[in-house]
Amino acid sequence: MSSASEEQATSERDAGVGIRQVLQTSRSWNDVSYAHYPTGTPQLTVVRFSIPPYSSLPWHTHAVPNAAYVIDGVLTVEDRETGHTHVVRASEAFGESVGSVHRGYTEALLTEVVTIYAGADGIPLSTPVE
Repeated sequence: MSSASEEQATSERDAGVGIRQVLQTSRSWNDVSYAHYPTGTPQLTVVRFSIPPYSSLPWHTHAVPNAAYVIDGVLTVEDRETGHTHVVRASEAFGESVGSVHRGYTEALLTEVVTIYAGADGIPLSTPVE
């Protein structure tokens, strides 16, 4: 850690700020390495999803790395090709898959998810797949 980073962390601790790293990864939830960031003008996007109980997001892909944090509820993410699923509960985060068809679905709870996309100008956040 650089001295500036160490000083900031010390200052935050001294101020009573609680710090908990929720996610740091170079791989998606389905264990695929992120290859690269997109080229072009960087564009960060934050989206908050409110997903009703017993519902499913459409099958889709992402062209850019992104990470999601479940605020409330439970989200199951599913890979269409393999059928592999991963359950993410409130206060947990996961790296989204890039280039593979997947979806998220809920069961009995309303689920709130914040997703942060590390994209580039002109690249869609997700692309629906039939």
